[in-house]
Amino acid sequence: MKSIRKMTIAFRMTLLEIMRNRISLVSLLILPSVMYYIVLLGFTNEDIPFEIRENNIRYVMIFSERDIWSVYISLSIVAFLMAFTGFYLMFSAKKTDYRLCRCGYKPWELLIPKILAVVVLVTLLSVYMLVFQWVVFNPKNTPAFLLSLITIGINYGVWGAIVASLVRSELEGSYIVFFLVLLDIGYLQIPFMSGILDKWYIMLLPAYFPARLAEQSALLSLWSLSPLQLILWISYSISMFVIFILIYMALIRSKKL
Repeated sequence: MKSIRKMTIAFRMTLLEIMRNRISLVSLLILPSVMYYIVLLGFTNEDIPFEIRENNIRYVMIFSERDIWSVYISLSIVAFLMAFTGFYLMFSAKKTDYRLCRCGYKPWELLIPKILAVVVLVTLLSVYMLVFQWVVFNPKNTPAFLLSLITIGINYGVWGAIVASLVRSELEGSYIVFFLVLLDIGYLQIPFMSGILDKWYIMLLPAYFPARLAEQSALLSLWSLSPLQLILWISYSISMFVIFILIYMALIRSKKL
């Protein structure tokens, strides 16, 4: 019971910490609407060929330019915001969590509330993004598309926290997070820009499985991931959590937080 009370306090303080950061709060509220206005103004409803190359099979379909780009912009916004949120939470924790452990908190009593806060925040953000997505077009499979937004947010939230654990400079870490998201979602995951989607090593990137699910659920109303790909997706997400937990615990024990 005492641990639950401590975690409840830590969870509430984590959410308050995010809300007190004005830049983060404004970004979470304003950036989605700004980006969707860009989609509406910058792209047309003209039909264009959309090529998907996966598992040595080539598909060519016709979709609206605006519909296609709205899917990737949804993914990129959630990934950007959650990556920087994870980075911010972990970077600030490096200044406080060790002292809290000295005052009686156990490491897991601080870590679990942070993970729960990220999950709650990414869920709310994904629903918020889905509302804007409906303004552009209605995904064929809304629950699966929502799941893709949530999973890419969690993946990048964990990646942002891992980066924050390994760097000493906030500016340095921000650059790493920014260019990782930009390269991954802004180039390598877009079928008509990337030429490596049929390579096995593309699965190592955080956005691979959520991007495939978003494409198929929003545009095609299906989910054609094989059982092996599903297992790899779950294994990848779990391994990222384990790596983050191990790094966090190592930092606590080495007194570098």
